[in-house]
Amino acid sequence: MLRCIKATRNCDVRVGIRSVLPGRFQGRRGERFVFISACDMDSTTLLQEFEDLAERMSIRVRYGKLDGDGGLCRYRGRYHIVINKRLDTDSRINLLGRAFSEFPLENVFLIPAVREAIDRNSNGS
Repeated sequence: MLRCIKATRNCDVRVGIRSVLPGRFQGRRGERFVFISACDMDSTTLLQEFEDLAERMSIRVRYGKLDGDGGLCRYRGRYHIVINKRLDTDSRINLLGRAFSEFPLENVFLIPAVREAIDRNSNGS
């Protein structure tokens, strides 16, 4: 599995994981893929990766007007991450990193940038 970005004609960038055979850089229907490394990832893409991880783990991410920053909570048997929508992107990433550090993620596929953000924001540091 390789990490890649799908660039469409209208400059909309979609992030996804595709299995690519050596020498093949086209997806279904002629879609082209551009490969990026973790160091090239911007904050918006990293935030989207965290939101995708939450969806894979059945965790709801909710944005709203809060007095504080937000955090992880459990309501009716489901985990929710509530984030103050006034926070900037880097603060949102830090909050998501702290929230995901509470979960066992050893057997979950994470791109290196997400794992670094979680390690950087873990409560044990």
